[in-house]
Amino acid sequence: MTNEQLIFLFSPYLKADEKILGDFKAYAAELLEWNKKTNITAITGEYEIFKNHFLDSLSVLPLINPKGNLLDVGTGGGFPGLVLKIVCPELKVTVMDSVAKKVVFLDHIIDTLKLDSVDSKWGRAEEFGRDPAFREQYDVVTARAVATMPVLAEFCIPFVKVGGVFIAQKGRDEKEIKKAEKVIDILGGKLEEIRKVKLPGDDEDRNIAVIRKIRNTTQEYPRKPGIPEKRPIKTK
Repeated sequence: MTNEQLIFLFSPYLKADEKILGDFKAYAAELLEWNKKTNITAITGEYEIFKNHFLDSLSVLPLINPKGNLLDVGTGGGFPGLVLKIVCPELKVTVMDSVAKKVVFLDHIIDTLKLDSVDSKWGRAEEFGRDPAFREQYDVVTARAVATMPVLAEFCIPFVKVGGVFIAQKGRDEKEIKKAEKVIDILGGKLEEIRKVKLPGDDEDRNIAVIRKIRNTTQEYPRKPGIPEKRPIKTK
């Protein structure tokens, strides 16, 4: 894609300079190359990477503190965590994934783009969420469609500081978010907003759940690895 096309694509969220454009082009090229031998993403076209990974990641940009610290859970190829880091150089970012080969790719991108104040972690959110070094340490926690909303809330809310936010990119089903409000409350959060965004070429809105952490998560959560998916938190 040309610089002019990228500037137009990103214009709803930022004024892209030459460095940002260069970083995104290099990122996309590396993702396409790595994807030939390692399954990082199901998306294999350049435009689709810019739209469905980069632009979709930038849709949460208005909701974050660009000078805070952010944890991206189940980041996959670095979305939205590394994308946000590219446009917010002062943001401290930790990207976390349970798939080792994806973390190897993340380390490669961090090195290739010379991104400072970025850390990568390989492992399960349920384990890191009980570690005092990570538990309730982040201003912002992000996740994109990693799991159903009750499960995702249990994965992510324990990482958020009281007063911070959990931002969940949850596709088109608003009902799924609303049904999880009681679970969110149990975990110490409050559903603050469901923000609608529409990407170029999409007929329907995508939903971003903004969840404010209003009190500490009890030590019961998160439960052991595998339990949240097998037995989602009951609200009755």
